[in-house]
Amino acid sequence: MKDIDYFYEKDLDYKNIDYFYDSLPSRLQGPFKKANSARICTGNVLQGYRGPDYMCNNGSGDSSAIGSSHGVQEISYWWGARKDINYIPLIGSAIYIGVRLAQSDLRETNWNSLYFDSRTGECLSHSKDEAADKLNDKGQELFDEGKYSEAAVYFDNAYQFCSSGYSNEKTFKQNRENANNELEAIKLKEQGDVFFNQGRYVDAKSKYQKAFVKSSAAYLIYDESIDKAQAELDAEFLNNQGNQLFNQGRYREAVAKYQEAYNKSNIHYNIYRNNRNNAQAEVDADDLKVQGDVLFNEGRYSEAKDKYQEARRKSDRARKRYKENVEQAQVEVDAERLSNQGDNLFNQGRYAEARAKYQEAYDKSDAAYEQYQENINKAQAEFDAQFLNNQGNQLFNQGRYREAVAKYQEAYDKSNIHYGVYQSNRNNAQAEIDAKNFKEQGDVLLNQGRYSEAKGKYQEAHNKSNIARENYKEFVQQAQAEVDAERLSNQGDDFFNQGRYREAVAKYQEACNKTRVYKNKYQTKLNKAQNEVEAQTLSNQGDIFVNQKRYREAIQQYQAAHNKSSLNKDSYQEKIKAARLQLDIADAENLNNQGNQLFNQGRYREAVVKFQEAYNKSNIHHEVYKSNRNKAQAEVDAKNFKEQGDVLLNQGRYSEAKGKYQEAHNKSNIARESYKEFVEQAQVEVDAERLSNQGDDFFNQGRYREAVAKYQEACNKTRVNKNKYQAKLNKAQIEVEAETLSNQGDIFDRSDEARRTFQQVLDKSKEFLKFLPKNHKLKHYETVALLKIEGNQLCNQGLALQQSGLQLLEEAQKLGQQGQYQQADI
Repeated sequence: MKDIDYFYEKDLDYKNIDYFYDSLPSRLQGPFKKANSARICTGNVLQGYRGPDYMCNNGSGDSSAIGSSHGVQEISYWWGARKDINYIPLIGSAIYIGVRLAQSDLRETNWNSLYFDSRTGECLSHSKDEAADKLNDKGQELFDEGKYSEAAVYFDNAYQFCSSGYSNEKTFKQNRENANNELEAIKLKEQGDVFFNQGRYVDAKSKYQKAFVKSSAAYLIYDESIDKAQAELDAEFLNNQGNQLFNQGRYREAVAKYQEAYNKSNIHYNIYRNNRNNAQAEVDADDLKVQGDVLFNEGRYSEAKDKYQEARRKSDRARKRYKENVEQAQVEVDAERLSNQGDNLFNQGRYAEARAKYQEAYDKSDAAYEQYQENINKAQAEFDAQFLNNQGNQLFNQGRYREAVAKYQEAYDKSNIHYGVYQSNRNNAQAEIDAKNFKEQGDVLLNQGRYSEAKGKYQEAHNKSNIARENYKEFVQQAQAEVDAERLSNQGDDFFNQGRYREAVAKYQEACNKTRVYKNKYQTKLNKAQNEVEAQTLSNQGDIFVNQKRYREAIQQYQAAHNKSSLNKDSYQEKIKAARLQLDIADAENLNNQGNQLFNQGRYREAVVKFQEAYNKSNIHHEVYKSNRNKAQAEVDAKNFKEQGDVLLNQGRYSEAKGKYQEAHNKSNIARESYKEFVEQAQVEVDAERLSNQGDDFFNQGRYREAVAKYQEACNKTRVNKNKYQAKLNKAQIEVEAETLSNQGDIFDRSDEARRTFQQVLDKSKEFLKFLPKNHKLKHYETVALLKIEGNQLCNQGLALQQSGLQLLEEAQKLGQQGQYQQADI
């Protein structure tokens, strides 16, 4: 529970200050006591309260709202004397006035305040500046935790909230600036990180330096960032020097620079390591090339070739130059060996390989290139023929027979060795062309729905082909299947058009089972017919539910049928409308019955809702439901007028109350007589108040006997304010008696009148003791009256005694009336 939640106005208004103080947790008792200082008066109660709007409940005499300011919520209050002290007779009034005067001298009516953290609800202090110190302390804790944004808010609130000229005001302001500086430093560091990650190290270093200057708390972090950026700048510079040396072919010097960059960098060390390795590879390649040159000059070509080859593998920059050295050493050795290999391959019929060997020998040698050229031409001719034949085979296997025929013919024209094979292949390809033509003609006919003619063409294709004979047989069977499926589908169409959906379903199903091409077409027809069958079944079930008055279930069935059907949607929609109409009529009647039950139970508001729902549901019996609704609404309105009248009556506004009761009486048809009684009751109080006002006028004019008569009438009339009018009556009677005694002038006559007054006290006390036999005050009055009667003849102060007797009589009458009311309650 937050500290502030203990200080709702309703909580402070609980009994008195002692109870509230004891209800607080110990951590809050100290601040609360300091806030009230020495002005706490035991038994005081809340007299005024100011706090957040949602915490005010108008329980005290002076209540208003205070919003939060600069992160601080203030709650103010003041305490005064107990409210019930003024019920103590006579002396109590004097005590109450004395206490209030003492409070005024002690400045008890000054407002006391407590300040709370708006964010956490924590009680800060009873002092405004001390509360500002607490805000600053919270900001310092957040600052030490590195939460600078939150800390800045607390420091700013402390600075804005404290009193002008407060000793710590400048500290709060400086703390706010420090927190904002740390926030700016963080932003600069983040900007530097972005530049760093982009490889913009100069810009990154600049941002880190600015952050270092700004920060007073985290400057070591920013110093490390500066060093990190500088290291990458240095490494980048060394790498650039290495690149220049590498591009100049000064590989050994480049290796040294790349190594230095590698040692410096924590980011791009892989790049610098790769650059170093590349430069080292070029150094190694140069060494191997020098060794190869020595071997080549000694005529050791194979060994020289190996060295050149190693150099070539090592180098990325001089690879082409080293390759030339390798080839130069290998040329003459390889040329003769390649030519011998070509002869062996040609004799094996491996013409492409033979031609390749001859070509290699030709390309390499500078001496026997003419011989190698003749061998190339011979091998090329057979190779071309073989290649064309292979192309023809591929095309043939792909079913591209026309292209295969052309390739076989070219092979036949080229070759001087295998021309018979190429001729046979050509004839086989031509047969497949003819078969394919027949098949394509069959496809056209099949797509046109001319299934019998298509079957004939597929049969001719089957007879021609040696390769795809079985495939063409399948096309023959497929054409026959389509002939049968079409016949079954036509029969299904006839049944469907006649509305014989179940028979149509059977035919479409057979067509689906037969066809291999148009399954979707026949399946669509099948689904359409099945939907109509299912829709009929659902509609029939809906008809059954309608006959059973199960309209909701009927609507579900009709809706399902409507969703299924594609032909009879309008018919099913009409059934849905009819069922919904019946359902609305039934629902409306049910709602009306519910409204009647609620109306009969006196639950008129709920009845209005039900009658309105019935009215909205159905157009049938509209006037009945409207009438019922209006009848129930009239009772609701009458009840509202009656409740308004009760409020006005309790406020003593009797004429207005009578008007509200009269409106309730006019509205209601059910409780008219009940409301009539309230009208009469209000009228009685209006009359009583009028009589009392007349009595006040007579009393103020000194016409006490006429005042007594009016007050007596008011007492006889009222049912609510009998004590009020009785008090006025007693006061007027005292004035009448006093006036009478004053007029008599004879002290002995006044004494006799006093005796009679005390006799009345005695009689009343005995009468009221019947209701309150244990009331000590009435017994006391009885004893006093007896003593006064006995000593009255000796008393020379009759008027004073008479006045005392009248006061006793007034109190006795009050106690008697209270006793009668208590007995009546029993």
